[in-house]
Amino acid sequence: MKKVLALLLMILVTGCIDHKAQVPPLKEIPKASNAFQNFLAQFPGLSFPIQVKACGEMPDLEILDGAASYPYNRRPDYIFGKFSLNDGCVAVITFSTADCMLPILTTYHPDGIEIDSKPLAVGQCSDGPCYKCEEVLQIGKDLTIRVADTMQTFECDEDDLPKGAPITTTIVYKEGKITPSGRIEISKEKEKQL
Repeated sequence: MKKVLALLLMILVTGCIDHKAQVPPLKEIPKASNAFQNFLAQFPGLSFPIQVKACGEMPDLEILDGAASYPYNRRPDYIFGKFSLNDGCVAVITFSTADCMLPILTTYHPDGIEIDSKPLAVGQCSDGPCYKCEEVLQIGKDLTIRVADTMQTFECDEDDLPKGAPITTTIVYKEGKITPSGRIEISKEKEKQL
């Protein structure tokens, strides 16, 4: 029995490893259980490069159908999109609400078993007078990830509106990638002054 469990675990862990540089098109996601296919059917396909401004104007997003999403997602998240990884593994991006929308990247094996899930945000953006912030998530065709908050402060006029060029510009960012096995690797925050 232990040997059978160990064999199954090894198959699950190595099931999505592929050393090819190409990412298969979305149409090549193999058929899995009907429940997992119903979950994935809620998401539109995304093409690379993927870029999301989490604090900007978001299109009208639908909330995940709880019945179709269980057990793959248990949060009342908003639907953004899906894209395929190597060997038929698939990734979905959902949004949770916060000051800005919080993007969450989740990767799955073709059979619907979750590989990894991480929020992709820096979280430095907020509102305030004479302050501007933009939070951008980018995922490249090579599955590299970059998420950055660009914050600018300005001199204020008498109505607390920004005037003139920015006084300071600070970029706080994280970088990472989705590995060939579907794991999500993200760096610690880094900061750059412009």
